Amino acid sequence: MPDTTPDGRIVQHLAEEVERALQNLREEYRQAFLLFHEQELSYAEIAVALECPLGTVKTWVHRARRELAEELRRRGVVEESHDRVR
Repeated sequence: MPDTTPDGRIVQHLAEEVERALQNLREEYRQAFLLFHEQELSYAEIAVALECPLGTVKTWVHRARRELAEELRRRGVVEESHDRVR
């Protein structure tokens, strides 16, 4: 069987690129995204933490994902995908 363990350098490079892309997001998008994906808060918990409506949190997380994916594609970090986030 082929070795499918990711190369540590590749993982580190990807992490650095994602961090750079996160810095380009609007502050509210970045906060919502990080609370959801890193802190694993629910949308409802994020709405309370950021003092905004639930629907707004969902929109911010969605837009953050979309903008991150677009930025990573634009920079050549990830390939164009037909299944990309809309």
